[in-house]
Amino acid sequence: MLASDPRTWSDFRNPGEHGFEKVDCDTTLERAFIATGITCVGLAVAVLWFTLRGLIYRSTWRLHLPPSAVPLLVPGLLAAAGISAALRWLTDNFYLIDSSRHAVYYHFEFLFVRRVTLLLEPQDIDMVIVESRRRRNRRDAWFEYRCMLLATDGRSVPMSNWERYDRVASNERAAELAKTLGCRISEAPEEWE
Repeated sequence: MLASDPRTWSDFRNPGEHGFEKVDCDTTLERAFIATGITCVGLAVAVLWFTLRGLIYRSTWRLHLPPSAVPLLVPGLLAAAGISAALRWLTDNFYLIDSSRHAVYYHFEFLFVRRVTLLLEPQDIDMVIVESRRRRNRRDAWFEYRCMLLATDGRSVPMSNWERYDRVASNERAAELAKTLGCRISEAPEEWE
């Protein structure tokens, strides 16, 4: 292994000292912990709301739970939200880009387990693209953009989070990434906004 191989490092606070660029975008595991915490807090609020509403207003819109369930359910949901927040805090996943070798490493840390793997070598990287998607709500429609690495075997690796109305900045980020990795680029065209 090379001296600058991140698989031999013990400290990942400043990968720039070793000539690496850190790309820290939200991974699926990190987003799952955040969504679980928000869902648990929302359920706890809903249980309290419908329970108190049913008691105060004698409403038909109430939860039909045994009387002993609410004092156990709400703290249990809040504890689950706290555990989810702690697990998110103890999770640190990111990508390391080696500009000298044109390689991409993946750093996975969950609880007290850390693993660094060589994800893509130069011959595995096909191109950098800017992916777009159209989003809408009741009043508005917009586009979101993110940078992606496409591998020769069809895998796609996100290199940024989704950003609203950020086509120009995403194209610039993708151009820098393509230059760093020595590969082709496909920028996002100007779309209806």
